[in-house]
Amino acid sequence: MTLHVPTSLLCPLLLLAPAFAGAACTAITSVPATLSSNGRYCLTQDVSMGGTSGAAITIDADAVTLDLQGHTVRGSGAVNVSTVGINVAGHKYFDIGNGAIAGFSRGVAVVADGATRSRAGAVHDLDVHRSFLYGLLIDCDGCSVRDNTVTDTSLPAGFPGYTVDGIAVEGTGDQVTGNRVYSTRNASGETIAFAVGAAHSTIARNGAFDTHGASDNAYGYLISGVSSLLVDNTAQGFSTCYWVQGAAMKYRGNLANACATSYGGGASGSGDLGGNQ
Repeated sequence: MTLHVPTSLLCPLLLLAPAFAGAACTAITSVPATLSSNGRYCLTQDVSMGGTSGAAITIDADAVTLDLQGHTVRGSGAVNVSTVGINVAGHKYFDIGNGAIAGFSRGVAVVADGATRSRAGAVHDLDVHRSFLYGLLIDCDGCSVRDNTVTDTSLPAGFPGYTVDGIAVEGTGDQVTGNRVYSTRNASGETIAFAVGAAHSTIARNGAFDTHGASDNAYGYLISGVSSLLVDNTAQGFSTCYWVQGAAMKYRGNLANACATSYGGGASGSGDLGGNQ
């Protein structure tokens, strides 16, 4: 039997396909680089930045897509608390994904520019290794942080007074889903795999693992966002697996294993909906 497809249905599909497959891409071949116009940018090779300050890639416009295309942005300087792999300040509609970032104080930093908040962006499908303070630091409204793997975030002795976070998210209306954090270390302070203070946000289907002792000041999840949801996450090997201190939160179906304290915090008005074990 011959299948006849009306041209009124076929033509729009044919017209749409090339737009996704062949979108223009501006190549990034060295760093530091500043992306000052909207559009799509791509890494075409691994890139490296030395020194102990500055950002390798700065997004300085709205509506920027940064596709690492499987390549790595690497910091080759000494341990520091100032370098950033990819930096966004006060912009919206950005998309960062599909590669690796290693050796910076902050792998990705999305922050405000004065009173202007970053908003409506996505940070996804990244492997972030060997950061010193934060794997991902996301201060943003309406952002998605999804399907990232953050490993070996570690600050050695000689930098007192800092907290080390695998993934830290602030803002309003954020989605933190499908991420994995392994091994957060701090020679002289607190460590948190997931630190989420974002209000009205969802933290779901994430996984945190470490091998901290009962006396370490280490958290799998420290959740302080008002009216947020904590659903179907896992945590293993922390002094405290879940510390829930956001008011009017709801949490359900979270699993804890091999932690000195499984759940704590006592948030005002929060609801334990069951299945937390």
